[in-house]
Amino acid sequence: MAIRRIYEITYRGTKLRGGHFYTFDYDRYENDPSPMILLMYEVKGIHPRTKHYHSYLQGWNLSYIPKKLRRAAVEQFMRMAARKRPEVAFSGWKYDAHRKHIRIGWKWFPAYMELAIRRYLTAPPGHIKGLKEIPFEYIETALMDIEHKDYFRKAAAQRARRLLQRNVFRISKKKKRRRR
Repeated sequence: MAIRRIYEITYRGTKLRGGHFYTFDYDRYENDPSPMILLMYEVKGIHPRTKHYHSYLQGWNLSYIPKKLRRAAVEQFMRMAARKRPEVAFSGWKYDAHRKHIRIGWKWFPAYMELAIRRYLTAPPGHIKGLKEIPFEYIETALMDIEHKDYFRKAAAQRARRLLQRNVFRISKKKKRRRR
């Protein structure tokens, strides 16, 4: 079974659909133990080249979007979701009227918000607990609940450290080769 994206799934009795908001407790967290996400899809299957098994939910964790831009990003998404048809400016999503879910791609948010894209393991089961869908009517209230969370700077610093470590490692390898 090759890797595939699944936009409608059932996880432990809860039906999940792409383009909907969810909150849950996650025990393998890096920064945020109880994320509120805008679900993109589930990735499931075996990678054809590496033969590694993948099984995780992928979505935008709203706590990783800068506080000042969080409400505006959600309002923009809600306006587009209400229209139920793709806009030319944001061609990375599509509304599936038959199944009532929104397929969201990587191009939907501006590039600086790519730090908000997070993966949450679904296998082995048990990492995600207390999964609840947040209806569109209650998004404002839910945003107020996570108002105090802001992991954008922390995630940006972690990413910068990783990039720096990679570059230092590459530079040190080049120097060793030249000395020989």
